[in-house]
Amino acid sequence: MPIYEYECSEHGQFEAQRPMRLSAEPGECPVCQGAARRLLSATRTRLLPRATSLARDRNEKSQHAPEVRHSPPPRAASGGGIKRPLQAGHGRPWMLGHG
Repeated sequence: MPIYEYECSEHGQFEAQRPMRLSAEPGECPVCQGAARRLLSATRTRLLPRATSLARDRNEKSQHAPEVRHSPPPRAASGGGIKRPLQAGHGRPWMLGHG
């Protein structure tokens, strides 16, 4: 359940853990039980495990500036066989002949 921050005009700021369906409604001050307006506050991402936080940051970055990686071209297989050039078969350039 999320934790929201509220501010009572008489008693100042406080936090309340409430279901998301009640997030738009005013909070109740724990001192005077009056209606308190909800404050917009930053999320508490510091409470996430480091691996989760890094993965979230990497995903966010890749949406805006993807990292392009270039791999080296594949190496030719080293073999002792004789290599022959490919030949077109009988005037049909789309067919390869056996020469």
